[in-house]
Amino acid sequence: PLSTDQRGKVMTIANQLREEGMQQGRHEGIVTIARQMLRSGQVSLEFIAEMTGLSIETLMAISPEKQS
Repeated sequence: PLSTDQRGKVMTIANQLREEGMQQGRHEGIVTIARQMLRSGQVSLEFIAEMTGLSIETLMAISPEKQS
C-alpha cells in the first residue's frame, strides 16, 4: 500500500499529465482552426495570428499552400 505522501505524489503526477494532455488537445484544436482559416483565404495571416496566438512563422509552416 502507498503512504499518504506517496499517494499525493502520484496524484500530482497524474494531474500534471492530464493538464499536459488537455493543453496539447487545445493546441491541436487551435492549429486545426488556423488551417481552416488559411484554407478559406478570407482573412490575413496577421488576423489569424492575433485570434489564435500562433506565430506568423507557424502559420506559414502549416499553410495548405506551402504543402502543395
